[in-house]
Amino acid sequence: MKTRALLFDLGGTLDSDGVPWRERFFRLWREEAPETTRPRFDPAFYAADDALVGKVPATLSLEETVTRLSNGVAANLGTSDPEVPARVAGRFCAEARKSLARSAELLARLKGRYKLGVVSNFYGNLGAVCEESGLASLLSAAVDSARLGCSKPDPEIFRAALNRLGVEASEAVFVGDSPQRDMAGARALGMRHVLLAEEGARIAPLCCPGDPVIHRLTELELLLEGAGKIRAGGILAAGEGSRLRGDGWNMAKPLVPVEGVALVERVIENFRAAGIEEIAIIFNGSEEDCARFVKSRFPGAGIRVLVKTTASSYESFREIAEMLPPGPALVSTVDAFCLREDFLDFFRRAAAGSPEQTLLAVTPFVADEKPLWAKLDASGRVTALGGSSGDAVTAGMYVFPERVRRLRAPKSIRRLREFLSWLVERGEPVRAISIETVVDVDRGEDVALAESLAAGGAARPGRAENGA
Repeated sequence: MKTRALLFDLGGTLDSDGVPWRERFFRLWREEAPETTRPRFDPAFYAADDALVGKVPATLSLEETVTRLSNGVAANLGTSDPEVPARVAGRFCAEARKSLARSAELLARLKGRYKLGVVSNFYGNLGAVCEESGLASLLSAAVDSARLGCSKPDPEIFRAALNRLGVEASEAVFVGDSPQRDMAGARALGMRHVLLAEEGARIAPLCCPGDPVIHRLTELELLLEGAGKIRAGGILAAGEGSRLRGDGWNMAKPLVPVEGVALVERVIENFRAAGIEEIAIIFNGSEEDCARFVKSRFPGAGIRVLVKTTASSYESFREIAEMLPPGPALVSTVDAFCLREDFLDFFRRAAAGSPEQTLLAVTPFVADEKPLWAKLDASGRVTALGGSSGDAVTAGMYVFPERVRRLRAPKSIRRLREFLSWLVERGEPVRAISIETVVDVDRGEDVALAESLAAGGAARPGRAENGA
């Protein structure tokens, strides 16, 4: 069914990338009043929140709403410092305004292709908040639970929005941050739904197997429209990880965490954020624990897992190629680490390319003991692979047309890099897409590099010299 309309939650969705108001308030409160505990805070917040529902003027601004809520929390907690609620409210509003401005830019791009609406469990002043945030002119419906008299997950609040937009539930997609309120409510009407969850957050079991999960609202655009050509992906995770073990990591490489997120989990989440619908993974024969981890972390997602020891990276690739459905496919090694926005940019450019081309992610940053250098012509076509220098090094992410995945290479080829070189040598159209920084996580020091990159990307490692 063609998507004609998009519906959004407000709090935790349009004003934050997957972090609800209660959680944001708690984090700020703990910073301003470290003695605050979760068992005391949650009841205080809920009581203050309930006291505002339906009791505020329709014209009340976001700042005044948050101030009243913050004052209520302070009163319920008995906070001794009278400056705490004002500081929390000010910081909360500053962060929310930044997110709302980004959301307005996204909605402005989407408005020409979809009818847009907001469905929120709010206080009765949703319209005023949307107006001051620059959202109102982009919306064809804004449904406030306090005004309607019912709240999510009641299907009636979703139905009210659909009626105002003039679309059926099957023609709409709902985007929200709550599995219990947003996802379950949309599901009750048969509406497709996308969960916006904070990066690294542990997500409660989703209501429908394979529910899309994004970690930034800007990923929605790609999920809806950018993945039209590439719907399948494979993850090569069958290496032994001996160098990491030698550096003290007593676990399978796919489970090595970067900022608390296992390597394999991060690749899967990247794939899902890009709209990859079918995923296949190969682990080596000693890594049943990795298979169990994936099945428990992504229950019902339909991820195919093969546990098998192979003789080479090329043999692992061949196994993955057999598991994937027809059409072009994205293939990534489990240890290719980059920022999510860089991955999604690579995916967008790959999806916009010719379906007959093999595409390689390359990077000018060399963080590999044995880099595979690529030489490129002015158009980005790969003219040679290998040697001690080149224009960039391969980065462990590839897009293969179905025809190329079905090719049978000479029996002498044992490594995936040899297969890639063979493709170039036989005249296959192989093009490069550059990513500024990709870390090949093979050693303990690579984990540290990836950690520095993940911690906001502010200190991206510099380029190494050719041959390093």
